[in-house]
Amino acid sequence: MHVLGVTAHPTGAWTAQQARNLLIDLGERAGQFRFLIRDRDSKFAAVFDDVFAGNCARVIRTPVRSPSANAYAERFVVTARSEITDRMLILGERRIYQGMIQFFRHITRGIALLENKRWLMR
Repeated sequence: MHVLGVTAHPTGAWTAQQARNLLIDLGERAGQFRFLIRDRDSKFAAVFDDVFAGNCARVIRTPVRSPSANAYAERFVVTARSEITDRMLILGERRIYQGMIQFFRHITRGIALLENKRWLMR
């Protein structure tokens, strides 16, 4: 998981720039991604897809009106939104960004612990 940026009103140009920032941050590891699965939101403009296509990743859009095709991502977004906004007073973009990073660290630490337990149970 990567936290790329926070804005109240994302646009196609903003999401494309966040995609470029992600590829720069990943460096050589960016070539390992073969697919990008995304929904059909209008803020993902053709420029957004072109950023990943230029990196040899195939862009796959989820089917129209099929929430179960994107169930894991939707569940994560709902959980993050409820956990962050229900448990803290947000005074600006910087504070919500910090809250998101703390939440992601918490989630990934839980996933790592779960993986270790599975390995020990084998």
